[in-house]
Amino acid sequence: MKKTLFFYIKPFLVIAAITLAIVCWLQGTPQNLKGWLEHIGIVSTVMGFISWAYIKWFWRYCPWEKIPRFAKKYKGEIRYLHGNGGVKEAEIVISQTLFFVNVKIKTDEITSDTVTGDLVEEHNSWLLYYTYETTPKAAVSEKNPAQYGTTRLEIEKPQNRFETIERLEGKYWTTSKTIGDMTFQKESE
Repeated sequence: MKKTLFFYIKPFLVIAAITLAIVCWLQGTPQNLKGWLEHIGIVSTVMGFISWAYIKWFWRYCPWEKIPRFAKKYKGEIRYLHGNGGVKEAEIVISQTLFFVNVKIKTDEITSDTVTGDLVEEHNSWLLYYTYETTPKAAVSEKNPAQYGTTRLEIEKPQNRFETIERLEGKYWTTSKTIGDMTFQKESE
């Protein structure tokens, strides 16, 4: 299971205490409340920057973080079973931080954006579940109207924890009762 925000509180407090000790060593121990508040302000600023940078980027390089790392772009296809069925070429653009995953899919007819998304560890493998809302192009909006859907993508684990995921494969289903399969490969950089 993915770690929650509460998992990070203890290390955060330890780093804050070390930062406060360094500030006291550099600027001297405060003698009054105003001095302590100034030191705490400095520590808060430093900790805010450290936390922001860790959540946004640095977690990708930490060996204790086992969350899968996604590439920014994947190309592949969507096999849909609506009507006579068919295949659409698609591109996935993924933005990821330590706690959030946002997925945007683009085809020649629609763009879909994540409403909610989560990485889940099931049976010793990772899955990406996300719900989305589609925005069709005006020319196809009558035959393919805006809708909500859910996707379940299986994540093929890389050999090395620091490598990005190479392949995504899964299923989707929508509010208009359409279903389909999706297969994506990491775009070469």
